[in-house]
Amino acid sequence: AEGWLRRALSVAPRNPEVHFRLGDLYLDQERAPQAIRELQAATAGAPGEASYQARLAEALQTMGLQADAIQAAERAAALAPEVAGYQRLLGELYRQSGQRKRAVAAYRRALALDPGDAGAREALQALDPTLEKP
Repeated sequence: AEGWLRRALSVAPRNPEVHFRLGDLYLDQERAPQAIRELQAATAGAPGEASYQARLAEALQTMGLQADAIQAAERAAALAPEVAGYQRLLGELYRQSGQRKRAVAAYRRALALDPGDAGAREALQALDPTLEKP
Protein backbone atom coordinates (compact mmCIF):
# COMPACT_ATOMS: atom_id res chain seq x y z
CA ALA A 1 0.00 0.00 0.00
CA GLU A 2 2.79 2.42 0.83
CA GLY A 3 4.38 2.00 -2.60
CA TRP A 4 1.09 2.63 -4.34
CA LEU A 5 0.46 5.75 -2.25
CA ARG A 6 3.95 7.07 -2.94
CA ARG A 7 3.36 6.58 -6.69
CA ALA A 8 0.04 8.39 -6.37
CA LEU A 9 1.83 11.29 -4.66
CA SER A 10 4.37 11.46 -7.48
CA VAL A 11 1.46 12.00 -9.90
CA ALA A 12 -0.61 14.27 -7.63
CA PRO A 13 1.71 15.67 -4.95
CA ARG A 14 -0.92 18.01 -3.51
CA ASN A 15 -3.76 15.51 -3.28
CA PRO A 16 -4.95 15.68 0.35
CA GLU A 17 -6.69 12.29 0.19
CA VAL A 18 -3.43 10.56 -0.76
CA HIS A 19 -1.56 12.37 2.02
CA PHE A 20 -4.31 11.36 4.45
CA ARG A 21 -4.19 7.69 3.44
CA LEU A 22 -0.40 7.64 3.70
CA GLY A 23 -0.53 9.35 7.10
CA ASP A 24 -3.17 6.89 8.26
CA LEU A 25 -1.00 3.99 7.13
CA TYR A 26 2.05 5.40 8.92
CA LEU A 27 0.08 5.90 12.13
CA ASP A 28 -1.18 2.32 11.97
CA GLN A 29 2.46 1.26 11.55
CA GLU A 30 3.44 3.32 14.62
CA ARG A 31 5.49 5.71 12.50
CA ALA A 32 4.09 8.84 14.11
CA PRO A 33 6.60 11.43 12.82
CA GLN A 34 5.93 10.40 9.22
CA ALA A 35 2.21 10.22 9.93
CA ILE A 36 2.20 13.76 11.30
CA ARG A 37 4.03 15.07 8.23
CA GLU A 38 1.52 13.47 5.85
CA LEU A 39 -1.53 14.36 7.93
CA GLN A 40 -0.39 17.98 8.15
CA ALA A 41 -0.14 18.00 4.36
CA ALA A 42 -3.65 16.52 4.16
CA THR A 43 -5.13 19.11 6.52
CA ALA A 44 -3.35 21.93 4.68
CA GLY A 45 -4.89 20.72 1.41
CA ALA A 46 -8.35 20.13 2.87
CA PRO A 47 -8.67 22.21 6.06
CA GLY A 48 -12.42 21.61 6.23
CA GLU A 49 -12.13 17.82 6.40
CA ALA A 50 -12.91 16.88 10.01
CA SER A 51 -11.64 13.31 9.73
CA TYR A 52 -8.20 14.57 8.66
CA GLN A 53 -8.07 16.89 11.67
CA ALA A 54 -9.09 14.08 14.04
CA ARG A 55 -6.49 11.67 12.71
CA LEU A 56 -3.84 14.40 12.95
CA ALA A 57 -4.87 14.90 16.60
CA GLU A 58 -4.34 11.18 17.24
CA ALA A 59 -0.90 11.27 15.62
CA LEU A 60 0.13 14.34 17.60
CA GLN A 61 -1.13 12.68 20.78
CA THR A 62 1.11 9.66 20.22
CA MET A 63 4.11 11.99 20.08
CA GLY A 64 3.08 13.70 23.33
CA LEU A 65 2.22 16.96 21.57
CA GLN A 66 -0.90 17.53 23.67
CA ALA A 67 -1.50 21.22 22.92
CA ASP A 68 -1.24 20.64 19.17
CA ALA A 69 -3.40 17.51 19.44
CA ILE A 70 -6.08 19.47 21.30
CA GLN A 71 -6.08 22.18 18.63
CA ALA A 72 -6.54 19.61 15.86
CA ALA A 73 -9.28 17.80 17.82
CA GLU A 74 -11.04 21.12 18.48
CA ARG A 75 -10.99 21.83 14.74
CA ALA A 76 -12.44 18.37 14.02
CA ALA A 77 -15.19 18.83 16.61
CA ALA A 78 -16.01 22.31 15.29
CA LEU A 79 -16.16 21.08 11.69
CA ALA A 80 -18.39 18.11 12.53
CA PRO A 81 -20.11 18.82 15.85
CA GLU A 82 -22.55 15.97 15.22
CA VAL A 83 -19.81 13.29 15.41
CA ALA A 84 -19.68 11.81 18.90
CA GLY A 85 -16.25 10.28 18.31
CA TYR A 86 -14.66 13.69 17.82
CA GLN A 87 -16.20 14.91 21.08
CA ARG A 88 -14.90 11.79 22.85
CA LEU A 89 -11.41 12.32 21.39
CA LEU A 90 -11.50 15.90 22.61
CA GLY A 91 -12.57 14.69 26.05
CA GLU A 92 -9.66 12.25 26.18
CA LEU A 93 -7.17 14.94 25.23
CA TYR A 94 -8.58 17.42 27.74
CA ARG A 95 -8.51 14.75 30.46
CA GLN A 96 -4.91 13.84 29.70
CA SER A 97 -3.87 17.48 29.86
CA GLY A 98 -5.59 18.03 33.22
CA GLN A 99 -8.49 20.11 31.87
CA ARG A 100 -11.15 18.28 33.85
CA LYS A 101 -14.09 20.67 33.27
CA ARG A 102 -13.50 20.73 29.54
CA ALA A 103 -13.15 16.94 29.48
CA VAL A 104 -16.46 16.51 31.31
CA ALA A 105 -18.19 18.89 28.88
CA ALA A 106 -16.77 17.08 25.84
CA TYR A 107 -17.77 13.66 27.18
CA ARG A 108 -21.27 14.98 27.90
CA ARG A 109 -21.54 16.23 24.31
CA ALA A 110 -20.39 12.81 23.05
CA LEU A 111 -23.06 11.09 25.13
CA ALA A 112 -25.74 13.52 24.03
CA LEU A 113 -24.91 12.60 20.44
CA ASP A 114 -24.51 8.88 21.10
CA PRO A 115 -26.03 7.68 24.40
CA GLY A 116 -24.59 4.22 23.75
CA ASP A 117 -20.97 5.44 23.68
CA ALA A 118 -19.57 3.23 26.44
CA GLY A 119 -16.10 4.78 26.25
CA ALA A 120 -17.41 8.29 26.82
CA ARG A 121 -19.73 7.07 29.60
CA GLU A 122 -16.94 5.25 31.45
CA ALA A 123 -14.56 8.20 31.11
CA LEU A 124 -17.24 10.60 32.33
CA GLN A 125 -18.07 8.39 35.31
CA ALA A 126 -14.38 8.23 36.21
CA LEU A 127 -14.24 12.04 36.19
CA ASP A 128 -17.61 12.50 37.90
CA PRO A 129 -18.48 9.52 40.15
CA THR A 130 -21.81 11.12 41.10
CA LEU A 131 -23.21 10.18 37.68
CA GLU A 132 -25.75 7.40 37.50
CA LYS A 133 -24.55 4.16 36.00
CA PRO A 134 -26.78 2.79 33.24
